Amino acid sequence: MASDFLKSIFQYARALSSIGIECGSLIAFIAPNRPEALAIRYAANLLGAATTYLSVPVSAQCRMELIAQINPALLVVFNETAHLLPDETTARLAVIGIDLAGASLRLDELAAAQLDAPIMSLARPDDMAVIISSGGTTGVPKGSWRNFAAYTALVHAPVPSGRRQLINGPLAYLSQVLVDMTLLGGGSVVLENSYDAASTLMAIESERITDLFLVEPQLFEVMDHPDVNRRDLSSLRTLTHIGDSAPPTLRLRARERLGAVLVHTYGASEMGVVSSLSAAEHDLDHLELFTCAGQIRHGVEVQFRRDDGTLAEPGRDREYRGAISGYGKRLPQPRRLSGNFFYRRMVSHW
Repeated sequence: MASDFLKSIFQYARALSSIGIECGSLIAFIAPNRPEALAIRYAANLLGAATTYLSVPVSAQCRMELIAQINPALLVVFNETAHLLPDETTARLAVIGIDLAGASLRLDELAAAQLDAPIMSLARPDDMAVIISSGGTTGVPKGSWRNFAAYTALVHAPVPSGRRQLINGPLAYLSQVLVDMTLLGGGSVVLENSYDAASTLMAIESERITDLFLVEPQLFEVMDHPDVNRRDLSSLRTLTHIGDSAPPTLRLRARERLGAVLVHTYGASEMGVVSSLSAAEHDLDHLELFTCAGQIRHGVEVQFRRDDGTLAEPGRDREYRGAISGYGKRLPQPRRLSGNFFYRRMVSHW
């Protein structure tokens, strides 16, 4: 299966090249969680082109404005997502698995006719590689772009052997990063097209999932689901949740119910992870750790500011003292993250 997937990347790369996609092009996707959506993204990146999985606002008007804002050289839609395409869009379309009125390019059929031999990557470190979208909860989604050097550094993280990552959230957000990290580390990815608590617990058992990512409402739904007591979850090594809305009491209950697998991260889809509290740091003997968002990650600079915009000072601003000086001697130079902050890393915004 892995060899077939790799061959499909080379075929899609040749197909994209034949229709003019090149270094500097931008391809957008309204994509389901399926291997073809990954293969086409990797193929575009091989050519030096940038890619973006579009988030999908409920409003067709917002979706139309988002596509116009992105202005892609090619918009790829799939059988499962064709109904989300706004009628008024003028973007050049390519379709997968469906004949769609107004779209003359069946990219899957074009790729099937191509050679599957390897091709050399044309990507350059400083060229735009990816645009990561926000959720669009306040209207038309926003996003940030990373060049190939920055994105490569982001996804080249150590991965434990035997990793089996369940992906059941949209590829537009952190899911694509987890996919890339897992595959680059030699692990396996299990794709499900949507989240459901019962299905998630069943997949952990049947697919022997080791790593899972959930937003906080999903975490609490999973841990309170009746199936949590009858499913075999022993394969799970890391259950990562992200957000800032989890009260310490709920995080503690999740730790007690699911075991020493809970990892808390804080950040944003379009800017990446700012801090994390590891599974080992969810220590039941140190309950104060459940009130924080963990240690600031390497490569992230954090500034705490007062209400008037001036910088907080170590030792003088009491409410930020823990954030600046650390939350305990038992961890190597930890920095507690709480309150309001500004941070920056290697991203640009649009």
